[in-house]
Amino acid sequence: MTLLFGQTNDKQVKMDTIVYASRECKDCSVIIDTVIYTLLDCGLYKGSNGDIGYRATEIYNNFDRRTRYITWVWGADQNDSLNGGLKEMKYVIDTASFQFLSDLYWADRNNIYGLTPTSDGGTVFLNRLADKKSFIAFKSTEYAKDNRNVYWHNSILEGADPKTFKVISHKELSELASDKNYIYRFGERLTDKEIKELKLEDYRK
Repeated sequence: MTLLFGQTNDKQVKMDTIVYASRECKDCSVIIDTVIYTLLDCGLYKGSNGDIGYRATEIYNNFDRRTRYITWVWGADQNDSLNGGLKEMKYVIDTASFQFLSDLYWADRNNIYGLTPTSDGGTVFLNRLADKKSFIAFKSTEYAKDNRNVYWHNSILEGADPKTFKVISHKELSELASDKNYIYRFGERLTDKEIKELKLEDYRK
C-alpha cells in the first residue's frame, strides 16, 4: 500500500524518501525512491511510479499536518474477502470520466465511491449499494441519495424516504434535512422536543 508524504505546490508534489521496516526482516531498512505526483484534470494525482492517488491530509504529532496519498480502494475486489476487497486505485477508477460529486462522494462511468475522512487521511471505498443512474450528492453536506436509499456520511440513513428527502438550508444549523416523515440533523432523526427547541416546526412536510 502506498502511503507517501511530502510538500505540495499547485501541480506537482515531490515526495520525501521513506524508510520503513521490511516485513521479512524487522531490523532491515527498505528505501522507497522519491515519487513525483502530478495533478490530473479530474482532480486525482498520478505518481511517477504509475499509482493513481487521492491527496488527503493526515493529522499527527499534536495536530501537525502532512500530505498523504491514498492509492487503494476498499471493496473493489469481490474475490478478496481477507483484505476487505482492497485493490489499487489505478486498476479501479476511470480517470477519464472521474468527478467529485462532493467532498465525500465521487463517481466515474462505472461506480460510486465514498471517502471516509479520518485523522490519518481517510479511506476510499467502492459503494456497491448505490444506484449510479439515480445517485445525487448534496454538496456542502454529508447527505446523498438514490432511488433506493438516503445516505449520510456514506452510511444508509435507515427509514429515510428518498423520494421526498431534501436538504434544509438554515442560517445557523448545518446538516439539516427532511422527508415526508422526519427532520434529520447529522444523520439522526430529531424528536418532537428537539424540533421545538430548535424552532424547526415550519420545516415539517
